[in-house]
Amino acid sequence: VGVFCFFCVHYLCAQAPSYAMKFSFFSSAAALSALIATVSVVKGDDVLQIHGSGTTNPSKCIWLIMQDFMERTKLPTKFTYRGVGSSTGQYEFMGTNHTGDFAYVPWNYFGSGDIPFSQENYELLNSNGDEFYQMPFVMGAISVFHNIPGVPGGAGGLKLTPCVLAKIFRTQIQYWDDPEIVLLNDHIASTLKEKRLPIKVARRVLGSSSTATFTQYLHESTQMDCPDAWPTATSSGENLVGKVIDWADTTLPCQGSGGVTDCIRDNEGAIGYIDAGHGNDEGLAEIELRNLAGIYQSSREAAEAGVAAAAGDTLPSRADGDFSGVQLLNQPGEATWPMVAMSYFYVRKDLSYIPNVAERSLLLEFLGAFYDPVVIDECRQFGFVPVGATVNAMAKEALKELKDSLPADAPEWTYEVDTIKGGGQEDYVISSKRRTYAEYERTSLLQDQMALMARVAEMEATMKVNALVSDDQVVYTQSEADRITAALALSSLSIVLWGVAILYLLAKKLCGI
Repeated sequence: VGVFCFFCVHYLCAQAPSYAMKFSFFSSAAALSALIATVSVVKGDDVLQIHGSGTTNPSKCIWLIMQDFMERTKLPTKFTYRGVGSSTGQYEFMGTNHTGDFAYVPWNYFGSGDIPFSQENYELLNSNGDEFYQMPFVMGAISVFHNIPGVPGGAGGLKLTPCVLAKIFRTQIQYWDDPEIVLLNDHIASTLKEKRLPIKVARRVLGSSSTATFTQYLHESTQMDCPDAWPTATSSGENLVGKVIDWADTTLPCQGSGGVTDCIRDNEGAIGYIDAGHGNDEGLAEIELRNLAGIYQSSREAAEAGVAAAAGDTLPSRADGDFSGVQLLNQPGEATWPMVAMSYFYVRKDLSYIPNVAERSLLLEFLGAFYDPVVIDECRQFGFVPVGATVNAMAKEALKELKDSLPADAPEWTYEVDTIKGGGQEDYVISSKRRTYAEYERTSLLQDQMALMARVAEMEATMKVNALVSDDQVVYTQSEADRITAALALSSLSIVLWGVAILYLLAKKLCGI
């Protein structure tokens, strides 16, 4: 393995000369020696492993904290998380008939999803003796993005009502210069580079919490103004609300958040729903949506306060309660974002299906990190908001109960923040002093990115004010703009010539030229 990696390094350097300069033969040889040493010392049974699966929305957040753990533990650890969607995460966590008929043994160590378990599945697991916790850890906005050439995102771009949005996603409105869209965006017709630009609807495939949140939002937010725009089901029996619905055949099926991003980016005229952090991070143009108070805004404009305001008071008091009735859509408040998803961790009360007790205690330390304000703040860069103090305390109580139930021989993981001479080198110590250069560089980039995001938010707020101030400005056609430009150019030339003439006359009079 070491020899193979050695040749791989030199092959990659040969393929990328700009990077090859950063590597010398000696550094490659050192890496080879380290690899050989690692292979000779670490055996498969010695590696502590934690595996999870579920929602794609906060997957970057989960991967980042997993990477932190692997870099800061002394013992070799392996953390993996498969972003496969909330439905798959719940399916693998339930483990229905995994090891036999009516056996519910999880496929994963923990699951994650942006939707709570349905009341039916919650009661099914509990009645079978497989009690579990659902622990919210972050909240994030679900938003809608477009790819209309020449139309920016956010303020001054495109705004849509729930009724118009519903008609677009049911393919009843098929062109971007449709009268109902132009009525809300009077600049859109003159901005479009292509008249009658077709709308291409991008949507998730398989079971998706984003689909469940988005379709429920369309249903609830259209009931007052246009109740027929998005019913729960059509008269012909087509399902329109849920994790999987019956889409029109002309829509674009896209796999996961990354797939929706590609569908939008690769198709002019596309529109799709996705977690706002992912869409903004990928540079997609966001549509301003109308909230319950009638305010149009993007998720960036709503910011963290707008997302956090959606939490309301519908949560159970304990993490082992039934969360199926939690409501985060169309909550009151001028700045409240209308479409919010809460991400949950699913973990069994009985962890005996994990044979290694050290892995059990490591799993609980890992999950606990998401309720540490210092750690979870790293996920703000992806557009997520940590849960509030009440939910945080509820999750910590569940983790305490889990730790109290561990066997006596389960190791206790501790942390080294300030230097602990000698003790910091113990096996079960997670040390902030133990770093890699990659992690150091990542932290520096994160600080720069957070500062840049704050600056972007400030600029967007300024643009919003300017857009409101200039609502009465005159909009010219391209031909009119060309004529005005030509007139200004001639005027400028005339001024210059008059200036030359005046200077000539003055020189002639004063100097006798």
